Amino acid sequence: PFIIISISSFIFGLIHWSLGLHGIIVAAIWGILPMIAMWKTGSVFPAIIAHYVTDFISFSQVIPYN
Repeated sequence: PFIIISISSFIFGLIHWSLGLHGIIVAAIWGILPMIAMWKTGSVFPAIIAHYVTDFISFSQVIPYN
């Protein structure tokens, strides 16, 4: 599981290359948590929900990053 989670999180980070190096690193690190949840539950739905909540917070700026 460690290798699969690491590789998939790295690829998830690379998908966010348009955000720059910082975005790649943050996305890769953040991608670890949904992968662990998916591995533990055997379902993709925790990862989908985590991605939705993350995007919602980011795009709506409910938590400002400045």
